[in-house]
Amino acid sequence: KHEQYLSTLSSNASELIASKWRCIENIAALELSAPYFGQGGGGGTAMDSGLLGTGVEMSGFETASGSLTNIVGVIADDKIATFERIVFRATRGNIVTKFSEMEQLVFDSAEGREVKKSVFVGFLQGAHTYDKVKRICDVVGAHVYNYDEGGVRAELDQLRATLKDLNQTVSSSEGEIRNTLGE
Repeated sequence: KHEQYLSTLSSNASELIASKWRCIENIAALELSAPYFGQGGGGGTAMDSGLLGTGVEMSGFETASGSLTNIVGVIADDKIATFERIVFRATRGNIVTKFSEMEQLVFDSAEGREVKKSVFVGFLQGAHTYDKVKRICDVVGAHVYNYDEGGVRAELDQLRATLKDLNQTVSSSEGEIRNTLGE
């Protein structure tokens, strides 16, 4: 009876911990990518003039063959060089990628340990190119995050509230496991 209950609790706790680390990654991605975007946050066609250093506002920038879009994600530092090389070749150089190192180590479920990761922001043109880069992200183990145009602050507040809830739930789950083991 206790064995099955502990197994279920342990499984649920593992899923909660994985969700907690994904939330931490998401918060870092949003905070570190925010400087590259205008007022609306990331995840669409807004592009800050600081990226290219042109001094020209590029929000909703349209080109002859479509609009510029972006992709934001988190990748392990040891995979950055491979990611850059593959993405550059796949897009034929039609992507501008910026990386910002995360301050804290983040648990990587694929490796089963905490690793150093970085947030990346890629600016590219066209839905086909976006899909291609997203598939590359899946292959190299990068997590891609989508942000609404509604604003960075509201999304950050929501993510922080979710993280707080996850921390409380993980803590109570671990307490329940300890209590069950004590019986």
